Amino acid sequence: MSSLSHLPKPKNFVLAGISGSGKSTVGRHLSVLLGFGFLDLDSLIESLARKKVTEIFLQEGEDAFRNYERQALETASQVKSHVVALGGGALQDPNCLRIAKSIGPLIWLKPSADEIARRLYMKVTELEKRPLFKEMIMIENKDERREAIKRKILSLTDSRSENYQNADIILDGGFVTPETSACQLKDILHSMDLLGPRENSFGIVKPIENG
Repeated sequence: MSSLSHLPKPKNFVLAGISGSGKSTVGRHLSVLLGFGFLDLDSLIESLARKKVTEIFLQEGEDAFRNYERQALETASQVKSHVVALGGGALQDPNCLRIAKSIGPLIWLKPSADEIARRLYMKVTELEKRPLFKEMIMIENKDERREAIKRKILSLTDSRSENYQNADIILDGGFVTPETSACQLKDILHSMDLLGPRENSFGIVKPIENG
């Protein structure tokens, strides 16, 4: 692993990944570990639009949501010492990808499709607030619902993986608690000399390019 001590310490860290990958939960734990603030992009979008994400999709459509998303990213680019959690599709737009990369090192949370489906399939409230999964609530058989969610996750991952590959850090794993994921990420950041020197044995790390 190459040292990045020649680079200035990042002012923020940005979490990306499929809906249900744990960005908000892990992000909150990581922010506490780092002594940073936490910013959830979907919450910022809801403040800008004065509507829930599901209402934006239903009433205005996905294009309108993506416009709000770009505005929210521009706002997020002004913060310092924050962990920023993106929406699952935020990196689809090249401009949003560029802004996200400018905010701080981009971290891809990449649990397996099985793990995300396990987290979501019994939680109706979680499915209700995720527009791309909301229709799964209508599947009454729990096993069939879990498999439908898994298929959707695999499809989304396949269509978006090229964008996620722009991440500077990939946390690739199975079942772990959000607290453990946050600790793993802190170890990775230390080992990359982004927080200070410390050894790490978790994750897959890609070098961050200057600029």
